[in-house]
Amino acid sequence: MKRLYFVLLFLLPCLCEAQTSKEWFLQGQQALTEKNHEKALDCFEKASELDKNNPEIHACIGVALINLGRYSKAISPLKTAQKLSPLEGKYYYYQAVALDSMGKAREVLEVTSKAMKVNDKQSEVYALRAEVYIRQKEYNTAIANLNKAIEINRRNGLAYMRRAYAKHRVVDSAGACADWKLALGFGIKEAQQMLDEHCKE
Repeated sequence: MKRLYFVLLFLLPCLCEAQTSKEWFLQGQQALTEKNHEKALDCFEKASELDKNNPEIHACIGVALINLGRYSKAISPLKTAQKLSPLEGKYYYYQAVALDSMGKAREVLEVTSKAMKVNDKQSEVYALRAEVYIRQKEYNTAIANLNKAIEINRRNGLAYMRRAYAKHRVVDSAGACADWKLALGFGIKEAQQMLDEHCKE
């Protein structure tokens, strides 16, 4: 399933003829919200031409490329963003997303480790690590990472859903059913099917 990752910012009305880096950047943000990722990429690249030292612009180029499925090309601008702002954890997370989409599990774990050193309060980082461990059938390690993801964000429905799956795989039926119920409560509709199949009283 193709995943879309959006950078959420307050948006100003889209300008008809951008002239400054900020104007191009805002147009790019508007295009992201409209899921027009080619236009977003074009706007962010124009913004970068006018302001090469803005890490957020480089990160947004990377995000647009991820949304377009050009994962390998996303790595370079995201590394540039990290170089310009090495203490911004989300830039490492975006890179890990691109690497995960390329199937590079070892690199995902390396980059998310860097992300955690910079900022250990990113729920999505632990959830992404858990996905890697689930694919490697290291379910207990996945559960540990999802415990941390949920500790940071107790409304992360997908984290409950993933933890339920991992618990189910280690034959913790009660724990899995409890997590599926929580996932359903946070809007993950697929949890209902799991409850129907595995949690009949």
